Amino acid sequence: MRLCELAQACYCYSVVASRYDKAYAKLRETTRPGMAMQEGDWRAVLVWLSEWGCRHIPADKGKDTTNRDAESLALKGWAKVYLRELPSCDSTLLECHASNRMSEVAGRLYESLEKLDLNVTNRRGKPVKLGPTAAAKVLFALRPRLFAPWDRAIRSKRETASDYVVYLREVAKDLVTLKHDACKKVSSMEIDDLPYRLGRPGSTLVKLADEYYWCVHRGWKPLSAARLVDWQNWCVT
Repeated sequence: MRLCELAQACYCYSVVASRYDKAYAKLRETTRPGMAMQEGDWRAVLVWLSEWGCRHIPADKGKDTTNRDAESLALKGWAKVYLRELPSCDSTLLECHASNRMSEVAGRLYESLEKLDLNVTNRRGKPVKLGPTAAAKVLFALRPRLFAPWDRAIRSKRETASDYVVYLREVAKDLVTLKHDACKKVSSMEIDDLPYRLGRPGSTLVKLADEYYWCVHRGWKPLSAARLVDWQNWCVT
């Protein structure tokens, strides 16, 4: 992941995935500040998961909130047991990725969420579990500077807790490379300024990486520097 490639990918994401931006902005408005995660907050998380591509979690339909109540109670029950294990809100992946303690906590939290029974059944009458994609997204919602989301295209066939820990290390490695690239090519810019410089102030560094992967795993390829310069020259009168 290089700085120019990230910038292009995040711009493309903002255009083609704007509905995901709107859903995430709505979640942040509903659950901030502090992510206290009351029952209403968990309902907001479930709505967001549905809007962020977790199709096994049904969207609210009219006044029928039976499923949503059951699902939010399941997440609330999970929170009573596991929420205390979360690192602080200020923790970042760049700071914590080398910590064995962080890896242990991330794996345990992910596994408990991935296997969580939502107390509802699908159309075939089978119990619905949160699953790997939604589990990672819940962790991201709780600590968006530390835990990376992943969807089916990004995670490929990876699903286990150990897979998720490996993925976090991969994201951290890319962010370290990105930090060095930014320091070398853009004077006086701190890595934490990157979301603002890219016009993505609502995205953390972890979220920017997710936007890059989202594009790459769907076949997007960055433009060459020569092509960008050529197009820019068209603006010269």
